[in-house]
Amino acid sequence: MAIQDFKKEVPKAVFGGKAHNLAVLTKTVGDVAQVPQGFAISPDHKIDDKSIKSITKAVDSICGGFPVAVRSSAIGEDGAENSFAGQYDTILDVTDVAGLIHAIGEVRASAHSDRVEAYASNAGLAKTGVGVVVQRMINSTMSGVLFTAEPVENDTSVIFIEAVEGLGDKMVSGHASPDSYEIVKNSGLVKEQHCIEGPPMSREDLSKMLEIGLHIENTFGCPQDIEWAITRGIDGMNYYVLQARPITTI
Repeated sequence: MAIQDFKKEVPKAVFGGKAHNLAVLTKTVGDVAQVPQGFAISPDHKIDDKSIKSITKAVDSICGGFPVAVRSSAIGEDGAENSFAGQYDTILDVTDVAGLIHAIGEVRASAHSDRVEAYASNAGLAKTGVGVVVQRMINSTMSGVLFTAEPVENDTSVIFIEAVEGLGDKMVSGHASPDSYEIVKNSGLVKEQHCIEGPPMSREDLSKMLEIGLHIENTFGCPQDIEWAITRGIDGMNYYVLQARPITTI
């Protein structure tokens, strides 16, 4: 089980929390959103000539080819008690095999960064293996995060959305200030809205975000921190869930 498609069972203890959650989402959110096709690589999977061929084959058969995004999936990451949110490296827009193997190495190496070791130490956690998630790259026209509870006041009656134009890494890196929206769950009313850089999200987009958030919260049974993306094309709007984890502060 060194490489596993999200469409199959992806055990948390083998592939890590993010990969497990993505497999659950792949099987459950189809009515409200899409999960980019992808697969998980276990922490102990050695990268050699044989495995490179298997990984390349998985990119073609599962992700539909390059480009792909490469993320961490550590044992203990994205769990109910510890999220490790933003601690490990993420490599976007990987366009070839050499770049993919390098990205896998970079993500694994980030487990030894000062920030990860400090987070684990503060949480009283032992060092664990780092699995890797490889997903089809979504070149979004808008992206962001969605909390199914307001994360500062822990208000579970609302969802809280942050959004930027383009890829979400601009927000994570601090190069773009996100617009924000607070929506009442039981009515769908926009309680607060602060737009800084881009045009406001449409009412349709906000309603879809509410639907997605409630669906995922119900699936996992607790408030969720969700990364999302939207693409717009001649065929209309496509909504993607890139990852989801419990909000550990509630």
